[in-house]
Amino acid sequence: MAILRSVTISESSRPGDAPPFAAVPELLSAMLKVRGVALEAEARHADSLDSLPLETRQSGINLVHYITIRQLDLRREQRSLARLGLSSLGRAEPHVLATIDAVIARLAAEVPHARLPDDLGRRGPSADEASRLLEEHTLASLGPRVGDRNTRLMVTLPTEAAHDSGLVDRFISSGMSIARINTAHDDLECWRRMIGNVRRAADAAGQDVRVAIDLPGPKLRTGPLPPGVEVMRARPARDELGRVERPVRIRFAVDPASEQLVQVPRGDLATVPVNSEGFDAIEPGDELMFRDARGRRRRLTVLHRGPLTCDAESDKSIYFSPGLPVSVCRDGKTIRTMEVGRLPSVASSIVLRAGEILQLRRGTSEGGAAVRAADGSVEQPAHVSIEVGELFGSVQPGERIMLDDGSIEGVVTGVDSDRIDLEIVRPSQRKLRAGQGVNLPDTELPIPGLTDDDLAIVEALAADGDLVAMSFVSSSQDVVELHELLAGLNVNDVGVVLKVERKAAMDRLPDLLWTLLRRPSSALMVARGDLAVEVGFDWLAELQEEILWFGASAHTPVILATQVLESLAKQGAPTRAEVTDAAWASRAECVMLNKGPFIPDALRFLDGLLTRMEVRRERRTPMLRELSSSFPWAQPDRW
Repeated sequence: MAILRSVTISESSRPGDAPPFAAVPELLSAMLKVRGVALEAEARHADSLDSLPLETRQSGINLVHYITIRQLDLRREQRSLARLGLSSLGRAEPHVLATIDAVIARLAAEVPHARLPDDLGRRGPSADEASRLLEEHTLASLGPRVGDRNTRLMVTLPTEAAHDSGLVDRFISSGMSIARINTAHDDLECWRRMIGNVRRAADAAGQDVRVAIDLPGPKLRTGPLPPGVEVMRARPARDELGRVERPVRIRFAVDPASEQLVQVPRGDLATVPVNSEGFDAIEPGDELMFRDARGRRRRLTVLHRGPLTCDAESDKSIYFSPGLPVSVCRDGKTIRTMEVGRLPSVASSIVLRAGEILQLRRGTSEGGAAVRAADGSVEQPAHVSIEVGELFGSVQPGERIMLDDGSIEGVVTGVDSDRIDLEIVRPSQRKLRAGQGVNLPDTELPIPGLTDDDLAIVEALAADGDLVAMSFVSSSQDVVELHELLAGLNVNDVGVVLKVERKAAMDRLPDLLWTLLRRPSSALMVARGDLAVEVGFDWLAELQEEILWFGASAHTPVILATQVLESLAKQGAPTRAEVTDAAWASRAECVMLNKGPFIPDALRFLDGLLTRMEVRRERRTPMLRELSSSFPWAQPDRW
């Protein structure tokens, strides 16, 4: 699209100055000028607007009007309008010109012989039409409302949803209206089972439950590290005074392939593989004696014996390692000796310290910790690989790179074709594991928005879903490619969700929204996890407000995601801050919950909270300062 020009409406006060108030004639003149600027922008974009589908054309017109007035600093006029008891434009985003025209008409009634435009009140969507458009677009993409609640509830399905249809039944009966399938995990067979369970459960409940296919996208991750130590720790559950509340049960298994070999919580069942030699002689009541991996003496009594397993309990912590000998004793004598088999490796890590260098190397080789001299100084820096080669030709010295969801921050000090030197700046010390996310808020990477994995997933699943969510979008061309892919698959009724989780997406939000309007069934997702890492936590609150406002201006539904009621979903009780956050989320058309054992409880909690908030909610009036200082797209030469 062509640029939108910034126009000075009046001598606005600088932030911090006492705001002067405009007289009514001056206000009327200013509002007429604002109206003219908005209509001039609409005329410049007439050809582009005509190319939009009829279902979204009025939304495109209003989006142009909204972007135009957001390039103006209208705070002085807003304060003056509020002083007169008129609309201060702070809630005008869905119907910009209709609101401006209503204000002009009211001001003109106080100004003798005021000259008004002939088309006053007849341009752009009215308030009623804007509400209708948002409702239609939300219905098309997110499905019908549930009961008295306008805000839809989306749930990320866990792996268990592929095998436990009753779990999906409970989600739907608790209020889920959209099932999200995160294709960054599990596999095609698992995803298809999930979709089948959702369809069957929705039909049984007589509800329209949508399925969203969330693509993994081009997320950068740290490469492998050397395997960690093979060890299994088994611990009883203890109270605050250290007293045993629940012993840990040890299952010694000859055929561990049929058992689950994982690190277990305190007091749960721990499965330890052993060789078959001597196992047949074990009987209930026998004692198992050994020194664990730390050399601690341990004595367990066999409680139960099966064909290939025997169970024993312990009220002490035990560390098992491969090759550890276990003596089978009866009547004080050793009758057999078994040996512990292979165990799952504990994930290894490398320690990073502020002020030291971490080398990012091209490829998939194993990383390694820093090599230190006897005095603790670094002889060779720590290193980790990154597979995406485009990174090494794009990053520049001085740019930031964030690791492990932003918990580690570094600044690039040197770059060549196969290596990046990253100086760690925070925290003072932290461990980095393999497979952790890498964010580059200052770098433009020339990588496609749709990866080969994304393309394969869309081709396999798009026809079975209702929505496709695109991850880590950087430009409008990414959205165009997804639109063309869906059109080529002849799945034109499948909606598109654009996930705003990169700084580049936030910088180009108007262009992305404009492109999104080419498909009537669309939505925005505020993916607050990666977005907070990219833009900084101090900016997140303001930017999620902006996404909501821009979504409203394009009559496009917004999904709020990441850590909504996370403590309730995972631990069974919310924090006070989470309740406040969830109440604020009622401003979005949809709220997404992630995985957790208490998801049905979280759904019921949200259902009641959001229903009450929709009755009571009244948004405060935002002040429309000029955004050129914070948002690159708001500068006249950028949009």
